[in-house]
Amino acid sequence: MNKAKDILRKWVVESSPSTEEVVKEVAQSLRGVDVVSYGPEQLPAGPEVESGALIVVEGRADVILLMKCGIKNVIALNGTKVPDTIIRLTKDKEVTAFLDGDRAGDLILKELQQVADIDYVARAPFGKEVEESTPKEVMRALRERVPINEAKPIAGTGYDRPERGYDRPPDRPERYERQDRGYGRGRYDRGGERGFGRDRDRGYDRPSYDRPGFERQPIPSTPEAPPPTPQLTKPNLPPPVFDVAKDLRGSLEAIVFDETGKELSKMPVSELAEKIPSIDNANVVLFDGVVTQRLLDIAVTKNIKYVIGDRVSDGAKRPPNVSVMTLTDLSSFGPA
Repeated sequence: MNKAKDILRKWVVESSPSTEEVVKEVAQSLRGVDVVSYGPEQLPAGPEVESGALIVVEGRADVILLMKCGIKNVIALNGTKVPDTIIRLTKDKEVTAFLDGDRAGDLILKELQQVADIDYVARAPFGKEVEESTPKEVMRALRERVPINEAKPIAGTGYDRPERGYDRPPDRPERYERQDRGYGRGRYDRGGERGFGRDRDRGYDRPSYDRPGFERQPIPSTPEAPPPTPQLTKPNLPPPVFDVAKDLRGSLEAIVFDETGKELSKMPVSELAEKIPSIDNANVVLFDGVVTQRLLDIAVTKNIKYVIGDRVSDGAKRPPNVSVMTLTDLSSFGPA
């Protein structure tokens, strides 16, 4: 017994860490790890991006937030176009897409479904970006992730995120209420007109731009911006295409028609690029997703005349023999 006491005493004196060492070790573990640049696109990522599972987010700020929560197997798209590095990483990993809770997140989800192999989807709270979420909200969102085939667009809930800086944040109404009150009190309402009452009492008046010697300067006209898309002519499409397009947005589905308007195939958007090459006599591809360059290349090889999606990917080159348009463009036309 005495020998055991001596051994324990010796261990306490020689081996147990001091308080200073414990504090130092804890501080070291809590200190943030630097974001690394991964792949030829130099994508922001955590140091464990090549580990088993992978979380894909939208931007660098999202990567930093997840790393503060202790999640280091994360990488950012760094834009709306899905980089080749992300496509390669998703082929042999379990991948969760953690996206903003607004329509922008819906659009990125559509593009990911078409070009990458995503297993699960997690979303920030409605109307919030991932970088605005608290650590508790981040962990809850990742726990409540859903399989990719069960993911629903947030835009379908009727919530649209307001533009920053113009609408009143719901959690800080009082600051904007003060601005809405105007300047009805204090020295600004003396004299009946805001800001000029005191000057009028002293013999001053508003500056006049009609006095002799003053020449009005013409306001330069702002040149009109060029149209973002080429002028569209009314497409020669069968009526069933217009009918199906009315209810397509938000469904994440794709439908392929022949020249007469007969439905040849219906599938999830994520399977479109894989299945189109095996469909014969396809004339129209109508889908709730992003028109990518890969899809347009397939349309050329299959002699497809119309490709209609929710939006067209930036940088996609429109082939001369394929009519490319969006669902919004189509809705401006009626049945031929």
